Amino acid sequence: MSLILKGFESDALVEQINKSPSRTLIHEVHYKHGLKVLSRDSDDKFLMCDPDTGFAVARVWTETGGGETVFNFRTPYYSKERGRNTADRETIHSKKLSTLMGTLKRQNVIPNLGQLINVHTEVWERGMSVMRESFGRVTKNNDLGVNEVHALLQRVLGESPDTKKHHLDLDICKQILDKYNKVDKIIEERDRETERFFCNDFWCVGADGNGHLVVGAVKRAPLSSKGGYGSYDKYQIVKPFKRVRNLEEYESLKPIMLMLKVHMQDKTDNFVADMIPQTSGFLSDLDMIVTFAHLIDSYHFVWAMTPCSNVQS
Repeated sequence: MSLILKGFESDALVEQINKSPSRTLIHEVHYKHGLKVLSRDSDDKFLMCDPDTGFAVARVWTETGGGETVFNFRTPYYSKERGRNTADRETIHSKKLSTLMGTLKRQNVIPNLGQLINVHTEVWERGMSVMRESFGRVTKNNDLGVNEVHALLQRVLGESPDTKKHHLDLDICKQILDKYNKVDKIIEERDRETERFFCNDFWCVGADGNGHLVVGAVKRAPLSSKGGYGSYDKYQIVKPFKRVRNLEEYESLKPIMLMLKVHMQDKTDNFVADMIPQTSGFLSDLDMIVTFAHLIDSYHFVWAMTPCSNVQS
């Protein structure tokens, strides 16, 4: 049984695992929780991923000092109440491998699919906000003074207005009404386009600090549905996520992703995985959203999203 994530196997990585003092730890984490190795850091820490989606879950390593071996498991999906810093709070240490494995099970440290996806739904929701903001301001300000409002209320309620005290300029009222109607049209278009994009199947192509891509497609529940901000239950996975080195398995996505890169080349030279610009915006000409919300690393992505209907299959 391979310890390495499918598609990322290499003789060099096999040798690194076999020669590492962390080999037994890797075997146990894989055997008990199914995680697979993606890569080895320069400091002999191994990045382990969910075997199906390829989302990074944790780094594992051992340290030796005073004749004793300490087993370490660090994940951003878990945090102790106390610790010297973020790294310490996210890391479980133990001199006994069995104790470490017991803690992982007892504390439910290994995230399930919902927890893994939830990190990214928050970014997708941010992308939705970016798209909605691109339609412009939709605030209706009160441009009438108190006396003008008074006169308007008298007119609406059928009272004869005291024109000396409460003058009402109908031309100004018409201008304000036109402006409010324009705002309503923007809101209608914004909501319609948001529903079209997010409440139908759309591709999510993520690029992370490993220089890889994770590709899948999802569909969001209607905007009127209840649920917490970015909650996993708002999203239905319609095409399973998978970590890949490139888009060879997703030929239909190549043209739109190439157009994205060409479109952005004169605006930035920072492309994660040499494909997705590290920026946030709605590209209406391409019908694409690009967004990120965290420092790009092994666990956090910049995402490019586009409706499945926008991609030739």
